[in-house]
Amino acid sequence: SDPKTAFARIQKLPPGHLLEFVNGQTHVRQYWDLPAYGTYEPRSEEECLEELEWRLAEAVRIRLISDVPLGALLSGGVDSSTVVALMARASTGPVKTFTIGFRNWDDFNEADYARAVAERFGTEHHELFVEPAIAETLEKLTRSLEEPFADPSIVPTYHVCRLARQYVTVALSGDGGDELF
Repeated sequence: SDPKTAFARIQKLPPGHLLEFVNGQTHVRQYWDLPAYGTYEPRSEEECLEELEWRLAEAVRIRLISDVPLGALLSGGVDSSTVVALMARASTGPVKTFTIGFRNWDDFNEADYARAVAERFGTEHHELFVEPAIAETLEKLTRSLEEPFADPSIVPTYHVCRLARQYVTVALSGDGGDELF
């Protein structure tokens, strides 16, 4: 947890903080915090759902304002599918979506679900099926990580990002949705 890291002279910023470097000096300041519990009293569950949908749609909409090609990493799960649905609603053209599939590795193969979402929203869908060299991929990726990381999703994420980069500069994803909800 912050501020400790795996490196003796490197520290993390606390959540919701930023570090500014101005005129040779650093300043850490808080830019965001969770609202205090109980500060918002919704009238109904329906109002909460409408507010949630509006906030999610707005978060996606503002990220679509870009001078570079955009797309979405699509696993077919609830989080990435929601992002794609909101992108499709806000976009004038088809959304570019990217999915990775693994041959002979069904536990990580979500390509069928992603394809169904892509068809539902009429995306320009790209799939790549690979047989990952797990040991070599992990060795390559761990050299790039800032600290120990134990999430096996790093392997499919790496491969789908390599695919997406052939077509887009920026890709939205559903990462963080499970933790938030």
